Amino acid sequence: MTINPNNVILVDVDGPCADFDAQVIQMCTKYEMPLPKGIRVGVLSAIQTQFGQAQYETTKQLLGVETERNHTFKVIPGAQQAIATLRDHGYVIHWCTSPLDTSSTWCSDRVDWIAHHFGVRDSKNPWLDVTFTKEKSLVRGLTLIDDWDYHITQWNIVNAPTKYAMWFNQSRAGDRFYWEGLTQRILKQCPISF
Repeated sequence: MTINPNNVILVDVDGPCADFDAQVIQMCTKYEMPLPKGIRVGVLSAIQTQFGQAQYETTKQLLGVETERNHTFKVIPGAQQAIATLRDHGYVIHWCTSPLDTSSTWCSDRVDWIAHHFGVRDSKNPWLDVTFTKEKSLVRGLTLIDDWDYHITQWNIVNAPTKYAMWFNQSRAGDRFYWEGLTQRILKQCPISF
């Protein structure tokens, strides 16, 4: 399956689509559990890696899930509708997210979560819609939506002056209208070309 980069919107997962970190921190705080340190804490496997199987099982039980694949992490308000709108206008959504080297299940958990909440082009091979990279500037598309300044800056250096990344303001993530405004901006500033 070939993708034309002239109709691709690259979307980061952590931040624009879900605040995994905040949800795990909130749960750990509520139940007075230790937090993983030094890495993004948005996955149960991070807890397993740092605190062992017993803490992982306790965390799963408190969350009321078997694994992260059961999709308990909530989607940022407005994100699902925005992605659906962009797809309806002919854009291809390609998820561009950083891997977590300390977790053996991070990538598969993330792909399952994306497929469950946003759908994918090919349900038999959802991996086609996701690129795991720490250098998002190397992935081609019309624009990148990300909440980390480093990725925005690097993507703009590689792609400017014809294309620019769009910063997702994490402090506005709870505002369901924020994604709506971002979608309208994409429709105006990133026309599809073939």
